[in-house]
Amino acid sequence: MIPIPDFISSRYMLIVLLSPLIQKRTLSKLRGIAYKGLNLGHLREFLIPLPPYKEQIRIVYKVDELFQICEDLEKKVKQNQNLTQQLLQSALKEALEPKVN
Repeated sequence: MIPIPDFISSRYMLIVLLSPLIQKRTLSKLRGIAYKGLNLGHLREFLIPLPPYKEQIRIVYKVDELFQICEDLEKKVKQNQNLTQQLLQSALKEALEPKVN
């Protein structure tokens, strides 16, 4: 465990560590057979972009905002898929029901 200094936002650091770039680098450096681990020496070699603290906070805010937009879009997509399924079932039911003259 590596402590995070006060001039680095912990939320910002989490976002950076979960980023595709860092994830790719981490996976490429994993070593071991039964248990894969990351050598502390390799970890020290990672370059992490570190803007001023206020910029870190703005980045965190923007990332959170974008994630919320993504979550809202996912909900709408699921709602539309459900509605499409209901409409399809209704259309099939109507098409397959015998017509009475």
